[in-house]
Amino acid sequence: MRGGMILKTELRKLESRLKKIYISMEAKRKGNERRRELRKAMIRRLVKKKNECVRIADELTNELLFME
Repeated sequence: MRGGMILKTELRKLESRLKKIYISMEAKRKGNERRRELRKAMIRRLVKKKNECVRIADELTNELLFME
């Protein structure tokens, strides 16, 4: 009977350890997702700025061509 109790307590310890590991893995995964979203947003902003710069450069080029 006593051996069964020891096994149960060991199982409980292992379960709690596994839960902690699982929780930390979930937190890490969510953190990675958040960083990925921030990175995507940053890339979107940079692309938007680049497109704006290209548009302005095209306008300036057209104006220069018409000036000649």
